[in-house]
Amino acid sequence: MIVIQLQSPDNSYISFIKSLSFQTIKLSHIINRNFFRNFKSNIKQNNINNCRLFKMEVDGFLSLNSLKPKDIDLILLDPPRSGLEQSTVQKICKLNVPRIIYVSCDPSTLARDLAGLLQGGYCISKLKILDLFPQSHHLETVVKLNRI
Repeated sequence: MIVIQLQSPDNSYISFIKSLSFQTIKLSHIINRNFFRNFKSNIKQNNINNCRLFKMEVDGFLSLNSLKPKDIDLILLDPPRSGLEQSTVQKICKLNVPRIIYVSCDPSTLARDLAGLLQGGYCISKLKILDLFPQSHHLETVVKLNRI
């Protein structure tokens, strides 16, 4: 099984990746040398050997012919405040991945992206709102979607 983590702004999912017993692919669209250096260091420190990091745009990665959708069990999304590109949502829907977890810090872009995912054949199975920054208006939303 393969988990694909798309557009994560940092290395915050290291412990989640470590707990997985199957192959994980981490893909970042962030062209930042420190990010990649830190990520590689975290993988080494946490003794994670089931993870590959790709330095490429998400749309380009999703268009790869070598990507075998039937092998992908989960896509983990954590895009920036601007959300996903419409083309990215469409490509994710075409993959027919059974599960998606979407972490969002912006309700309006989450709503926009969810509309595309719902139209593309997914349904919301769980939704959780987290107040990680008390005394501020910022909320994190975690949505689990399943393929219909």
